[in-house]
Amino acid sequence: MRNGLLLALIFFSFNLFCQEHMTFRDIPINGNVDDFSNQLEKLGFKRFEYEAIYADDNVHVHQGIFLKRKCLVWVDYTRKTKTVYQIRISFDLINWEASSPWNELKSCYLDIKSIYQTKYGKGESEQYFIAPYKEGDGSEGAALRLEKCICYTIWKLERGVIIVQIIPDGKVLISYGDNENNKLYNKEEKASLVNDDI
Repeated sequence: MRNGLLLALIFFSFNLFCQEHMTFRDIPINGNVDDFSNQLEKLGFKRFEYEAIYADDNVHVHQGIFLKRKCLVWVDYTRKTKTVYQIRISFDLINWEASSPWNELKSCYLDIKSIYQTKYGKGESEQYFIAPYKEGDGSEGAALRLEKCICYTIWKLERGVIIVQIIPDGKVLISYGDNENNKLYNKEEKASLVNDDI
């Protein structure tokens, strides 16, 4: 009996040690960006053909299917060590010429939020418009573009954060931020500023 408990404790401790970073599709948000991108490609996320546009932004861009929707996956990495610290998934689904684009966008947001709440719990949410805009006035798109619409849910987890939000360019965005590697990112950015500006 004791050997079984000891073995279970060792196994549990090993699993905790191996999972010290946030994950996306069971890939730890950690390590070299090229290795991470290769793992994404194995899952069917192809490199985005226009990725060179973002070359100066320390990001790899992939396209594929996530949550049964077409998306772009943005893999953000640190300048110096090229360590992955954040994943962003954007869904291009809004046709502002449609009869009710805001309803389509909000519906997508609420669907994705519900999926994440099933796994991570309620989270912390905010959804409101800033005057003179309000939901239902027909100018939700303008409010969104002018950043007068706030709509997000955040889950603060032990190893990082997940945010589902509607962003100003009319997309639903999911972000996975790894706590440990965000610290590395901030440290490298601070060092870069000191070296560049002084």
